[in-house]
Amino acid sequence: MKLKVALAFAWACIQVSGWAQSTVTEPDGQAWRRANAAVGQHQRGHADILAQEAAQTQVASQATGTAGPVLSLRQATTMALRQRPDLWLGPALNTLEIARINAQVAQLSHQVSRAWVEAVAANQSVVYLQDALEAAEAGAELAQRMAAVGNWSQMQRIQTRLLQSDAAMALAVARQQALSTRERLVRLLGLWGEAAKFSLPPRLPDLPASPVTAQGLEEAALRQHLPSAMARAHAERQRAAVSHDSLAAWQSLAAGITPTWQNQPPDDGAALATLLTQAPVLDTRQNALRHALDEAIASQMQADTLTSSTRSRAREAYGRCRSAYDLARHQRDDVVLWRTTLQEETQTRYNGMLLSTWDLLASAGARIRSVNAALLAQRDFWLAHTDLQGVLAGLDIDFSAEASGPAQGASAQPAH
Repeated sequence: MKLKVALAFAWACIQVSGWAQSTVTEPDGQAWRRANAAVGQHQRGHADILAQEAAQTQVASQATGTAGPVLSLRQATTMALRQRPDLWLGPALNTLEIARINAQVAQLSHQVSRAWVEAVAANQSVVYLQDALEAAEAGAELAQRMAAVGNWSQMQRIQTRLLQSDAAMALAVARQQALSTRERLVRLLGLWGEAAKFSLPPRLPDLPASPVTAQGLEEAALRQHLPSAMARAHAERQRAAVSHDSLAAWQSLAAGITPTWQNQPPDDGAALATLLTQAPVLDTRQNALRHALDEAIASQMQADTLTSSTRSRAREAYGRCRSAYDLARHQRDDVVLWRTTLQEETQTRYNGMLLSTWDLLASAGARIRSVNAALLAQRDFWLAHTDLQGVLAGLDIDFSAEASGPAQGASAQPAH
């Protein structure tokens, strides 16, 4: 992704020996001449140092080791299941007991999948935010040394320091998030000691070539949702004990039930002004609620409620997954591509001395932030996809909490 190369190009502007030797004790003219003379010692100026810095950065990144064997998602799910003997199928279990255990297995798999995705994404985000901090440090160091030779004001130097501080705080938060997500996964796996010293994949899986289709999702969720299936079966048994005429009379009576709005005008403004607080009145003289009919009505109401909520969760899970997929594709295929092209153009103009070092640093930082935003969008897709698979497996996923969106960092830059 050329992030290290871009940062090496930015760092080269402050790694020249002439800049390093500039101090506030030197006369301004001598420091300025020394800095320019150091750059002139290279045949292509900064370009030669840039290539050297890029090579050094690549060697350093290759030397970085891992804490242990890479833990795949399948391995993580298997390890978690091995810690739960209560979720193993034994002999002499009836169909209902097997279905309940399988539902708990799906719940555990859903939890492990989400924890694994969040942990991998958090580690990956730390890498990008480390790059962003390096770019901010490059700008702050350059501003300090330019101020030392009288070419940068105190206000401009402070602005670069504030940008560096923001990048450092973002990295610190990301590192804490990476630790928290990893430990959450460790707890689900039931590991400690040497067994907990595993590493995670360097990146999340790529986006699917095409999104999941919505056809048949509601029916699939209903088939796997055990409480709905049990409620429907119970309602059918209760309804079989009631005569057809009694059910028809009750349905006719229920269709005529209307609430009392206390003589309010029939518009939404009036309905929003005062909540409905009076229950509709049931005239039992028209249809006495015998015990069997009462049981059938209650059972059918519970079955209808569960069916409606299950279908609704399936639709919402699909909508969230499809929206997350579209956002992730846009970030990856459009925003990152545009930022990459813009940075390459900035690099070309910088090599031709048409743009300043600050332009190069700002472009590199903006591209890093766009790549990190694409990573977070990719993470959100896989979390939404995991939730959709959970709903299709019969789980009651809670969508009430607002999902975290991609972090959109402001592309602030110091004045030229």
